[in-house]
Amino acid sequence: MEQWGAKAFDRKNPRLEHREMIVGPFSDVTPIPVSAGEILSHDEWKFRRLPYVSTSALGSGASFYSSFGGPLPWVVNKIPPERYYSLQLR
Repeated sequence: MEQWGAKAFDRKNPRLEHREMIVGPFSDVTPIPVSAGEILSHDEWKFRRLPYVSTSALGSGASFYSSFGGPLPWVVNKIPPERYYSLQLR
């Protein structure tokens, strides 16, 4: 996304500009607080993953890099699609 002009959100300096677009995963454990009155439009995207193997998928019971997703480093199971949101601010 940075190749197309996007910039990473700085959580230590959370300034949001007029008409700015925010994109993030629904699996984010520290979501960006935005009030409903600040949102102009919103959308959701789903992307397929490998269908039966995952090292970190929300709801799968696996989390290779941390323990928040589950106790296993990887899992063989039916893996749901990855979900992302986008918000455009007023």
